[in-house]
Amino acid sequence: MNFIKIAFVVLALSWVNIGYSQSIDSLYKIAADSNREVRAAYEEFNASMQRATRLGGMPDPVFSFGYFINPIETRVGPQRSKIGLSQMFPWFGTLASQENSAASMAQAKYHIFLDKQDFLYVKLAESYYPMLEIEEQIRLENENLKILKSFKSLAKTSFSNGKSSMVDILRIDIEIENSQTNLLLLNELLKPLRIQLNNLLNWPPDSNYSLNQPFKISMAKLNVVTDTSFSKHPSVVSLLNKLESAEYQEVAAKKQGAPKIGVGVDYFFIDKSNSINSPDNGRDALMPMVSISIPLYRRKYKAAIAEAQHYQKAVSYEIENRKNVLSSKYGLAEYDVTSAIEKHELYDRQISTLQQAIRITLQEYATSGKDYEELLRLQQKLLKYKMLRATQIREYFIAKTKLNYIISK
Repeated sequence: MNFIKIAFVVLALSWVNIGYSQSIDSLYKIAADSNREVRAAYEEFNASMQRATRLGGMPDPVFSFGYFINPIETRVGPQRSKIGLSQMFPWFGTLASQENSAASMAQAKYHIFLDKQDFLYVKLAESYYPMLEIEEQIRLENENLKILKSFKSLAKTSFSNGKSSMVDILRIDIEIENSQTNLLLLNELLKPLRIQLNNLLNWPPDSNYSLNQPFKISMAKLNVVTDTSFSKHPSVVSLLNKLESAEYQEVAAKKQGAPKIGVGVDYFFIDKSNSINSPDNGRDALMPMVSISIPLYRRKYKAAIAEAQHYQKAVSYEIENRKNVLSSKYGLAEYDVTSAIEKHELYDRQISTLQQAIRITLQEYATSGKDYEELLRLQQKLLKYKMLRATQIREYFIAKTKLNYIISK
């Protein structure tokens, strides 16, 4: 009964924790432990470690037993049965080469795991920051709706004073209805993004929590990357490990084409014979043995060596290609960050100018009842630029996350 109570409390606390406001860093720590793709990559690494242990082990010894249905008569008596034990030894260094090849492949799997874990931050950013953008756009749309309602009150006052027509009120009603519809659609758009984020965290799709992250651009300059070889990126290191594994594989293939040496011993059980009068009558026999395999069929060994060599070439090309891809992605991500900052600054200036224009137009309308349509146009343009500014903030954070992933920061 106590166990059930404890389990209930733990479960309740886990759900309460989901309800807290979450920063992207806190979500990353959760996702790094619970994301199924990352966990699968880690288990593949564990499996490859076991393979390295398996390939480094000696072949099993062979135990044999034989029974003579018709006893064979010898000088010291009839042979009834025998037992044997033998062990084959691969050529010197074969097992070490196989184990080193598998260990290098395990290291490759480990760096694939690290790469997936790092790239998980990019996936989280591609869901997290769009949600922040939509929440900001919802706030802006609510703010716009309040302003439109105040414009409607102003239009009614102007109409009652005979300064404007009923058309101004109808125009503002249309804009208010558009704003309310936009709010509804923005709230609906949050749902699939939340499901996507919950799937990355391996949480139930309907898990709800608030986001806690400053949604503003840092104007700090980008770090200049001096090492553009990308040789420390986990995906490149993984390929370097694969190349090392293929080199060990070639060595192992050559050694597998060498003879294998076997040692063993047979023990013969001999019965006493009534027809023999000798001190050795019925004495068991012990026979040590040495064997050697003769690798006559060289085709399979040559094929194994050629396979390893071709694989080394393939991995070398893949390393070069991966570095080129990272270099291209770095250039694009760097441009996206710079572009987002510059557009953000542009929209800031345009917003400031529009706000000034709206204040002037609003004063003129309150005085003369004219330019109401222009007032609405300026307000909608102001909203548009604020929305675009929020989009650039989202673009900035995603691009910055990609940039950090590419330079393994």
